[in-house]
Amino acid sequence: GDAAALLEAIAGVEGTIGERAGIGLGIDAGGTYTDAVVYDFSAGRVLSKAKALTTHRDPLIGISEALDALEQDALQRSGLVALSTTHATNAIVEDRGGKPGCIIMPHDGFDETRVLWPHRAIIGGRMSIGGDELEPFDEEACRAAVRRMIGEGVDAFAVSGYGSTRNPAHELHAREVIAEECDLPVVCGHELSARLNFLSRANTAALNARLLPIIDRLLAAAERTLADRGIHAPLMIVKGDGSLLNVQTARERPVETILSGPAASVLGARHLAERDDAMVIDVGGTTTDAAIITDGRPRLSPEGARVGGWQTSVEAVRIRTMGLGGDSALDFDADRRLLVGPRRAIPLCYLSACGMAGVSETLDRISRRDDLVYTSAMSLDFVLPGPMATHRQLTRQEQRLLDALGGKAVNRGDLAARLGLMSPRLLNVRQMEDRGVVARGALTPTDLLHYAGEFEAWDVAAARAGVEMFATLYGCPAEELVEAIWERITRRLALMVLSEELGGESDLEAEAVEHVSLGLLVDRLLARPNGDALALTPVYVRPVLGIGAPAGAFLPALEERLGGMVLVPEHAEVANAVGAIISHVASSEVVAVRPSAYDAYTVYAPGGRREFESLTDAAAYAAEEAARAARLRALRAGASEPRIEVEVDRRVGRLSTGEEQVIEVSVRATAVGYPAGAQIAAAT
Repeated sequence: GDAAALLEAIAGVEGTIGERAGIGLGIDAGGTYTDAVVYDFSAGRVLSKAKALTTHRDPLIGISEALDALEQDALQRSGLVALSTTHATNAIVEDRGGKPGCIIMPHDGFDETRVLWPHRAIIGGRMSIGGDELEPFDEEACRAAVRRMIGEGVDAFAVSGYGSTRNPAHELHAREVIAEECDLPVVCGHELSARLNFLSRANTAALNARLLPIIDRLLAAAERTLADRGIHAPLMIVKGDGSLLNVQTARERPVETILSGPAASVLGARHLAERDDAMVIDVGGTTTDAAIITDGRPRLSPEGARVGGWQTSVEAVRIRTMGLGGDSALDFDADRRLLVGPRRAIPLCYLSACGMAGVSETLDRISRRDDLVYTSAMSLDFVLPGPMATHRQLTRQEQRLLDALGGKAVNRGDLAARLGLMSPRLLNVRQMEDRGVVARGALTPTDLLHYAGEFEAWDVAAARAGVEMFATLYGCPAEELVEAIWERITRRLALMVLSEELGGESDLEAEAVEHVSLGLLVDRLLARPNGDALALTPVYVRPVLGIGAPAGAFLPALEERLGGMVLVPEHAEVANAVGAIISHVASSEVVAVRPSAYDAYTVYAPGGRREFESLTDAAAYAAEEAARAARLRALRAGASEPRIEVEVDRRVGRLSTGEEQVIEVSVRATAVGYPAGAQIAAAT
């Protein structure tokens, strides 16, 4: 009881950060679109907004086009710029970046093959999980490994040791040795994360080292792009947990920017809808993301961000992603099952509006052919040169296919004929599509919206021709087809919401197929009332906040299916960019207190371990050290006068006598502040 009262007394908030004023520019370079907004902090409103297609080969092209589409007078008044980007995430997924050398100091019995980085060295130096030195650091082995890897051409170093979050002495010693041998960048695992999984820390440090040149080039180009438009405001970057970093820190710790786009979208949804407890659904062109907000904060992934097969220690918003969006390719299989995604396609209506193909005329001609394929929708497909067509090494066959396209979008059947193939089924462009050498045009939900008259930005006739031909191939009236596709989309979205609410690795869509009884229950739960003897009625108490350009079309049907409320706020289509500019700088530090020998307590602080005779003194010191370290980190990341929030969590067990025993006290301090240079409203 005394311990609980003490810990409650330590927790709390110190300081205030006031209200923001002035004008800010938010930019989100997403997977399909790049969004930009000019935001008035005092009025709490968007002054100007714009969207442009993301250019993956050079993201600055898409960013420049979005900036140029903004109201220029408002843009010039921007006193702060915040950028969220998929650049780091994409680099990891696509296996791009620098060439890191890894110095690893593992526990006894560690299997070296678990470290997948090619330039690595396992050296002597062992710590216990509690940070006690079990084997001294092997300086000579470290020096020899560094020299070898320099000879192999590495351009940065990552250092990770078991137990380093409790005692970083060996990692710091390795850094000193590397600095004596070269001037290459060095990052230590304990600097990036306080999590205990040393292999995840090693991967995080190595990925960080690998991303250094990529993010440096992006930020340099972004600063030039802004300067060219007369904008010299401070530039901040969104982290995976939704908070902000200044450019200097982002250059040193680029791995922290992975998954920054989804994090910005969650913050933007919360801000625009003014809801502190909600399910956020971000419907994009290629994917749909789901995340939960509780008590005004997005839930974080408990084990850290996972990207491109790498488990990292980076704190990031817990995001569930599904390959479904406004540009998802629509198809069906030989069993007449309708398929929505996961692959992206260029909508037929857009393809026609851009003059890349005469879609309506082509489909009308093809519909009269004798060799139509009725087991899929491939006859609707168009193939066109992709964004990487002139940037890849091509085989002779690939170059022949590109030459046959002639710079235009060509129907799959026509292209097969040009290449001398007997059937469009023999034309396989999947690998070229994956590499960005070609792109595909196909029927998409965006075309369905044009067909229904709900969205008419491009060629309605092309969308109508696509829907009618798909219906002919599928074997049903066009109206019935459209209804069935939207039913399929709504069901997948509902299952995504339910799966995320259940937590963990739940995937109701897959599990309902695998387990017949579960599938039947899910069908009843999501079915419209039809007089069956067993009717299940869902009641979903969290509001669903819909953001992203297609959200207004995709999500309202969830109200009936889930028995809840769906809100699509104003400016939902640029929520990511809003989330970027309204965010704060926030840095956390966790300090653990654990019982040690002789009724003492050990504090594992960033500056080292200290022993205390009483839990009172140990916990007070832990709070001071956590607050000091969090504040320092926030200031380095670009915060101005951050406030400190301290949270305390204790784990207790029971002795055989029934008496409570403290196992661990975890003190988490978070420093939160506005970016330095941000205008603060005068107190009234």
